[in-house]
Amino acid sequence: MSGHRSERLDVGISGGRIASLHEAGGAPDAGETIDADGLLILPGIIDAHFHCRAPGHPEREDFDTGTQAAAAGGATTVLEMPIAWPGVHSASILRERRELGEQQSHVDFALWGGGGAKSESDIRGMADEGAIGFKIFLHAAPSGREKEFEGLTAVDNVSLFRALGRVAATGLPAAIHSEDDELIQGFTAELRAAGDTSPAAHERSRPDFVEAVAVSKVLLMAEATGTRVHFPHISSAKAVELVAGGKKKGLPLTLETCPHYLLFDESAVAELGPFAKINPPLRPAGNSDALWAGIASGVVDIVGSDHAPYKVEEKELGWTDIFAAPAGSPSIETMGPALWDAAFRGLLTINRVVELLSERPAEIFKLAGRKGFIRPGADADFILLDPNDTWTVRAEEMFSRSKASARLFEGRRLQGRIRATYLRGAAAYESGQIRNQSGVGQFLRPEH
Repeated sequence: MSGHRSERLDVGISGGRIASLHEAGGAPDAGETIDADGLLILPGIIDAHFHCRAPGHPEREDFDTGTQAAAAGGATTVLEMPIAWPGVHSASILRERRELGEQQSHVDFALWGGGGAKSESDIRGMADEGAIGFKIFLHAAPSGREKEFEGLTAVDNVSLFRALGRVAATGLPAAIHSEDDELIQGFTAELRAAGDTSPAAHERSRPDFVEAVAVSKVLLMAEATGTRVHFPHISSAKAVELVAGGKKKGLPLTLETCPHYLLFDESAVAELGPFAKINPPLRPAGNSDALWAGIASGVVDIVGSDHAPYKVEEKELGWTDIFAAPAGSPSIETMGPALWDAAFRGLLTINRVVELLSERPAEIFKLAGRKGFIRPGADADFILLDPNDTWTVRAEEMFSRSKASARLFEGRRLQGRIRATYLRGAAAYESGQIRNQSGVGQFLRPEH
């Protein structure tokens, strides 16, 4: 199945790649046959927004457990963000991160570099080392995490403009975490002064126009610098409208949202407190309508997990002071299942899910020669999905090291269950078990 059509075909695999497609029953004899009768064969997911915590915080997640979780969720490629120890802001740090991933990964991976690096040579060096793109945060590093965000931030306007110009010279995309730092700092200080540190205060410190102000600024600077800009984890109707306007002007923009913005609202914070704290925050009820409309119209290009693992005790700090808890949720294992379930409930088509999770990420990040499609010559990365099976999400069955913090989807009943995930023709996950070894994952460079 591709985003463009669904067909009943046999898939021939040789040397880890798709060798041929045949009418059902028409394939030549094979050394091994996988019976997928009654199942959907979907391209492996490419998660463009994935956070690992090693080497600085392997107790939260490392490439081993994180990519096991990816395989269990149907992802055969992850694009790992540059929050590390230290932040990935030079060629040597990116190289070390690649080596760690190659030692531990169960699926293929690419690496984002830090777009706030202070020199053109550092940006060029990371590009030469194979960076998939560059991440820039418009807000300051969270207190105590300055080293993890080293070379990743561009808080003031001049720094952002210079950073965009340096990234533009590489031709790679700049992924901008678009929330205005000055507004966040001001609102947070006011809430603290008023004694409001409840879970609900998080969204009040970062309302939707905080995202929209940042997006507006980025759009103007992207036009001035000619930078390819990717907007990750867009959460608000206002931001979708702004990016749609930029696309109409012909700017080279792409937009990503996440399952939690599509399927949850701020009521989850009332129930789950800090375990529903995410940046940008979950929005008021009704906001997701604009995101679904963006998916229908094509303004939303992809869906990413924003897999962000933290330990339970770190998240629990937010019950008394929401600003003390880190933002994020482990979500790679529920992203694909949540969208397949949405398709089976009629919110979008299964072919559109394939576009959002596989084909468009491959095209945007220049991996489409090998990844994202079921076609001859591509890597044999695919999922066997049972569209008729329903199951209940249980965090205790997950593979992420921080699975105890994965509470958003806990207890949710979903239709469509992964039977197996194949990486380059070999089972990575099957029947609830990881089937491959750490270190089989390959580092991916953008294609030229």
